[in-house]
Amino acid sequence: MTTYTENLVQQLDDSTGPSHDALAALIDIGPDAVPALADALPAPVRRAYRARRERATPPDWSEPKGIRRALTELGAHAPVVPPLTARLRPTAAGNGALTWIDRTDLHPER
Repeated sequence: MTTYTENLVQQLDDSTGPSHDALAALIDIGPDAVPALADALPAPVRRAYRARRERATPPDWSEPKGIRRALTELGAHAPVVPPLTARLRPTAAGNGALTWIDRTDLHPER
């Protein structure tokens, strides 16, 4: 039988809209939702999460980034680039250093 929390976790994959409500409900549940979330992770990430819990290693500030990267590499998470960052492109400066310019400055019609 699926628990309420497990049902919410399953709704996170729904792109039709209920995922936002499910996310809000899971946030309200708080730390008690973590086991159901961990069970829904892809196997390599789930094993890493459980190993960290067994070692009683506290999470550090870089852990969320590492988990997002692992999920992206496994194809379970799409990378997100903020719109302002997406507009930037690298260019070589006069001194050979790499700089970033806003593409909309070059092409005002965009």
